[in-house]
Amino acid sequence: MAPHILFVVADDLGFADVPFTATDSNVKAPTVGRLAAEGLVLDNYYVQPLCTPTRAAFLTGRHPVQLGLQHGVILNAVPDGLPSNETTLAEVNIRLQHWSAQI
Repeated sequence: MAPHILFVVADDLGFADVPFTATDSNVKAPTVGRLAAEGLVLDNYYVQPLCTPTRAAFLTGRHPVQLGLQHGVILNAVPDGLPSNETTLAEVNIRLQHWSAQI
């Protein structure tokens, strides 16, 4: 049976903002805490300072510079975005017959 994989990427989240990384956190997040306790927390991985480069790297596994998305945020109604010839993590999962969704 294929494993269940859940990636959670949160913009503007500080290390001590969630209870499973800081004992003095005031945040109540029992479900997230349970997922962290029962799963694997990748807590030493660094993101880009903006959401667009972070998301582009996450979706493709490539550095944002390789995608031309390292400098800014993609705004609404702008025809920029991930190059259409890029293969995404979701496409690889579908090819491997794994269910894939983004929320």
